[in-house]
Amino acid sequence: MRWVGCCVLLVMSVACTERDAGSDGTLSPEQYLEASRELLCEQKMRCENTGVFFGTPQECLDYMRHDVRVRRLAAVIDMTRGGTILYDATAATECLAQTSALGCEALRSSPPDVCQGVWSGTLADDSTCHADEECTSGWCDARQACPGRCAQPSVTGGSCGWGEACAWGTTCVEDMCVLHDGPLAEGANCDPWYDWCAFDLYCDSQVNKCAVRKQQGMECVAAGVGQECEQGLQCSFADALCVPFQVVEDLGEACAPAGGLYCDPTAELVCSVDTAAGDSNVCARAGDLGATCQSGTLSTPCDPFSDLYCDFMDTGLCASLKDDGSACELDEECSSRTCQNQLCVTRECW
Repeated sequence: MRWVGCCVLLVMSVACTERDAGSDGTLSPEQYLEASRELLCEQKMRCENTGVFFGTPQECLDYMRHDVRVRRLAAVIDMTRGGTILYDATAATECLAQTSALGCEALRSSPPDVCQGVWSGTLADDSTCHADEECTSGWCDARQACPGRCAQPSVTGGSCGWGEACAWGTTCVEDMCVLHDGPLAEGANCDPWYDWCAFDLYCDSQVNKCAVRKQQGMECVAAGVGQECEQGLQCSFADALCVPFQVVEDLGEACAPAGGLYCDPTAELVCSVDTAAGDSNVCARAGDLGATCQSGTLSTPCDPFSDLYCDFMDTGLCASLKDDGSACELDEECSSRTCQNQLCVTRECW
């Protein structure tokens, strides 16, 4: 077993940006997508407890293929080919550089101002749209239907309680768009669902204010949102205390994700959970294609780094993700991660 008290530091996005840039030092949309994916992995491996699950940078990159942020960016790039979105290579290159320089605070900060210029929409208000970046206003209102309509986002002081977008440079705090210039300081008002507190702080849902993360052994809200405990700790569901985030490396050892005890995915281990067995859950081999993943009260996850899902509604076996047009019940069954009207489809609105 190893104790995770610090994060893996991975520096690759800036180096890759420099290596792959064109003769003028800028990135094509496709290079921007790849560099953005690498930056997301850098942040995950450096700044999140779960970053330890990736044994190598490539494992993270493979896993991030299905991340909604990566899929959304790929869709936006496709729209540039249709002419509804314009791409600024200079702004994109500088956006990546400035975001990388923020380190872990990038997860809590508003994006650097230069990032606003990466995409420029060409569609006027009330035009049919599929993504915010298509609209000159910066918001595609698809709350009721897809395609949506370009509309004006809420400005400072405006409502965001019903899914309205906030204008650039503002964020939704307690159902109102508020202006902020970066990570919020201790004592600042915040919203736990939009946690913009500085990296060593968290949004205390009891008072909706930024507070210092809690040390090992301190009481915490196990069912709360956000990272209440210090980096390397998590809130245990068993006793509502901040406990070390631990990784079990051996087959057959006990595991309890809710208590901070995780199986090592880099060793192809997952926590096999029996809902009828109390505390006797153990680390088992991750399921390959055709392996049993659900049998009665026993659940053994499929390999999280493969294109598999657990068909627990039918066969109880690990199955390949489904192509568009295949019958489905849940989003996670589809390669597109979108099940609509019981069919896997490519997501249209972002």
